[in-house]
Amino acid sequence: MDIFEYFKSLRRSIQQNHAIGFLQDPVMQAFDDHRGLFRARVFFWDGSCLTVDEIVDTQAGYPDILSYSYTYVRDNKHLFRSL
Repeated sequence: MDIFEYFKSLRRSIQQNHAIGFLQDPVMQAFDDHRGLFRARVFFWDGSCLTVDEIVDTQAGYPDILSYSYTYVRDNKHLFRSL
């Protein structure tokens, strides 16, 4: 799997998820054929928001998350942050 296939699959999965209202400012930047950055804010129908930053490597044939940061906010309160 190359990084472009991963980005395509990720975008399709997000679009098909009925809990997601919309995706804001998505960045899908390839560093080379197998490594890249995914960054976006995912807004859910309940008004909550998940901010995602991932550096991904697909050289092994599957997505390997090399580094990540996730922040989930609901009602203007940070519910969790993972680095």
